[in-house]
Amino acid sequence: MLSAELSTTKGGEANYDLHGWVNIPVIEDRFAIRAVGYVSHDGGYIDNVLGTSLEGSVDNASVVEEDYNEWDTAGGRVRATWTASDSWEFDLAYMFQESNTVGSWESDPAIGDFKHVKFFKEFRDDDWSQASLTAKGDLGFAELTFNASLFERDIVYAWDNMVYEQFKDAYFGVSLGIPLYNSDYTFGNIFSDQQEESTAYELRLVSNSDSKLGWMIGGYYEDKTTDWFFGALNEDYVGTTSWDAAQAYAYYYGVYLGYDIQYPLPETDIGYAQNYANDIKQTAVFGTFDYEITDALRVSVGARWFRFERETSKTEQFPFGLPPFGSFDTAGREVASGDEDDTVYKLGVTYSVADDVMLYAHYAEGFRLGGDNSLRAAATGFVPETFLSDKVVNTEIGLKSTFADGKVRVNLIAFQMDWDDIQISQASVNGQWWLRGTINGGKGENKGFEIETQWQVTSRLYAYANGSFGDPKYTEDIVRLNDVVPAGTPMVWAHKQKVSFGIEYTIPDVFGGELWFSYNQSYEGEKWNDLTNAISGDRDGIVPSYSLANAHAGLNMDNGWEVQLNIRNMFDEKAVNALFNDSSAAFFGDLRFDNIRTYSRPRTVGVTVRKRFE
Repeated sequence: MLSAELSTTKGGEANYDLHGWVNIPVIEDRFAIRAVGYVSHDGGYIDNVLGTSLEGSVDNASVVEEDYNEWDTAGGRVRATWTASDSWEFDLAYMFQESNTVGSWESDPAIGDFKHVKFFKEFRDDDWSQASLTAKGDLGFAELTFNASLFERDIVYAWDNMVYEQFKDAYFGVSLGIPLYNSDYTFGNIFSDQQEESTAYELRLVSNSDSKLGWMIGGYYEDKTTDWFFGALNEDYVGTTSWDAAQAYAYYYGVYLGYDIQYPLPETDIGYAQNYANDIKQTAVFGTFDYEITDALRVSVGARWFRFERETSKTEQFPFGLPPFGSFDTAGREVASGDEDDTVYKLGVTYSVADDVMLYAHYAEGFRLGGDNSLRAAATGFVPETFLSDKVVNTEIGLKSTFADGKVRVNLIAFQMDWDDIQISQASVNGQWWLRGTINGGKGENKGFEIETQWQVTSRLYAYANGSFGDPKYTEDIVRLNDVVPAGTPMVWAHKQKVSFGIEYTIPDVFGGELWFSYNQSYEGEKWNDLTNAISGDRDGIVPSYSLANAHAGLNMDNGWEVQLNIRNMFDEKAVNALFNDSSAAFFGDLRFDNIRTYSRPRTVGVTVRKRFE
């Protein structure tokens, strides 16, 4: 199969998508290879317009550009399947993807929709690959499955840091009368280079008998390592008075006090650097058992025991080559380790009222791993050295049913999610960006209901409608150093309502094929972008509700050709996907760079052509 799509975005550039796949039967019914490949380009629709820095002495003329936020993706997958015998099957797979973006998707309301002022052309390169081997064997009494995988990822990105740098220079250099920086308010960009590698193994055994008792047992092991080099780049750093101060500290601590610090410091354009390494090993044993009490009633129980071991290492330098104040004896290096084990459980009950009506109840526990805070921040007592895992308990009761000879399907779910030891961010204090971390707060909950419906109205007309309605909030006061999160505060980035519906109509025997039309629309309610805003009730922190609609029409020919018209975001809704508040520019009396948001892609119209080969 081959597919090609060409589209254009309102107010922006063209987009394209090419992909295809092929099945190759090497040995009939025994050995086959499937290959998939794709490449796509999303054209830009954000303009980087001319503007000056907050201090006013520098403009961004060198990087002004229309429609400059572009996204290119290419990847593929190869899978070989070998049926060695009637009892054994082996799958070997490899997949990869390379993703590259340039520009920024942010929109500044002080400048206009789909416009902003940036002084650096931001970029992000994200490449990953995964190789896996799966073996399945029929042992008679049970099916054995073994899976091994290796995942590797490399992410490099950089973004404009003008607002923070100029605010910092003005606040410390002007308001406090400390001439740490030069009078031109130098600034640069933030960069990051991250490598991740993960190996995982899983072995499971699933019962194969016809008895009323069914079971599954298994084990899992994962070793995941992340290395991260992060920092602030300033090409003119050696021309600042901050560099002169750094040389003075290097002399005092390296020469006068005898710490292992080079003097003079080698010239650098990195004003701040951080090396971070994190190694997490996870071991787990799990199992489930289900029993058919009657033909209608079935129960299941399950448990998972897990153990995490983590080791972290972080080195900070400010600038590159000079440890931060108070950490010269450790060369800016912090090392931490910890381990944690626990058991989570699940329980389920199903009852068949009739052949096509089933009631069920489900209880399950989940967790999120804890971690370590900066020892430098923990030494102040502002945050603990470590924070614990938090746990979620999910309880559901529901109905699954079909009516009218399977033409109508209705599923109803009532749910309650209880969250304990919630991991909460502790914001920085007095502009000290490093004085921050994570704490364990109290409890939270989200309870509500969901509905899923499908209706094959006629042989030509199909419709569906789904909805989710909840009330996510914190149910206990959570005390932070700067404030208190009172019980009843809504959880951030958690919507209360989400609804979608769609219809599809088909007309057979048109131009030697099948003509079809479809329309779908989704709605998502408003939500808070930041916990501080949610506490204060500042409406600038509300991510507005939105509704997006898509329409499609196509002709599927009997000879394998397909043509399809696509209209995405049909009514050109400016749905806010992300919202950021930053009052730093107000220090200069500037209305820009605050309440920044990213919108959904404007209305995009395109045509897709496919060819299927027998």
